[in-house]
Amino acid sequence: MQAHRLLAVLLLAGPGLATAANSGVPCGEKFTTPEINECLGKASSDIELELQQAVERLASKLTQIDREGSMFKPAKTFLKAQELWRSHRDTECQAKSETMTYGTAAPAQYTRCVLAMTKSRIEALNPDIWFPR
Repeated sequence: MQAHRLLAVLLLAGPGLATAANSGVPCGEKFTTPEINECLGKASSDIELELQQAVERLASKLTQIDREGSMFKPAKTFLKAQELWRSHRDTECQAKSETMTYGTAAPAQYTRCVLAMTKSRIEALNPDIWFPR
């Protein structure tokens, strides 16, 4: 009897539970693989642009230090670090997506990983973190 009640509750609340469960996941409201991949593709383009802007903002500030005659060249070092970070991100996300050995979920797994790591990187590139007052 209890199992029937639980099943009834789950069936009646199904879409609502799915939406609530996916509220923090990019494109979690999408259901088909093409819908998910299209949505994640747009999210990926948007976050890559946001990352590029964050890199340019920080590189600009670091270039000012380069011009001030510092014996260090933080802009050059930062750009090299950014290149290495991107390679690390892509490789780690590729490894995570390869855990999806069956079905069509690997591209979505890869892109969600890229989105999460890129969001974290953008936060880390905040000039207020690099140049505390």
